[in-house]
Amino acid sequence: HFLKALEYDPEFGRAHAALALIYWQSWQQNWHANSGTQTAGWVRARRELDAAMADPSPLALSLRSTMQLHNRRFDEAIIEAERAVQLNPGSATGYLALAEALSFAGQSSAAIENSKKALRRDPNFPAPYLFVEGRALFDLKRYAESIATLKRALAANPGDRNPMIFMLAAFGHLGQTDDARAKLELLDRSLVEDNLPEFSLTRLSNRWPYADRAALEHLKSGLRKAAVPEW
Repeated sequence: HFLKALEYDPEFGRAHAALALIYWQSWQQNWHANSGTQTAGWVRARRELDAAMADPSPLALSLRSTMQLHNRRFDEAIIEAERAVQLNPGSATGYLALAEALSFAGQSSAAIENSKKALRRDPNFPAPYLFVEGRALFDLKRYAESIATLKRALAANPGDRNPMIFMLAAFGHLGQTDDARAKLELLDRSLVEDNLPEFSLTRLSNRWPYADRAALEHLKSGLRKAAVPEW
């Protein structure tokens, strides 16, 4: 449908941005393997995003921020997200991108503030904003608050496994072994149902682009305490 929109208007920036997001998600989810190369999704996302930047929207700027983030260009990621917010302060899109960038850059308190701003602008689909907030709370070692927030994120979007991963790590750091065991069993069951391997620390490779390696090790140590296997 986005390609059809571009047939009618090849310079329709929002359609280019939305198409870029689809290609980016295909790269993140490894769907790019169906295109024949490991980089197909990323390359196509960059192509559509370049076209979208002729008439940038908050979506285009937010995606550009995300891609900068995964290139470990944290300052640039924050700048692009701030541009998205300035372009449309009433949209949750820019605030979510800014919260993500600040979170991985190590500015967890600012990330929480911006995720809350995003949630106020889009209260009907709270899951992504609550996940970023819960992850930032985990990074601040506020484990009980993190678990409570991540439970809300999971309730809003039960199909998202990411909140479970940070909840597992939080349970591990708190020494709540029974809760950790139950959550790991639930996570593994959902993976097996989708014909995927059970969860292990190897699945974290390049998953979250923390600027500080210590933050990633903090996550891994909690997962080890929750009895998550290395392989």
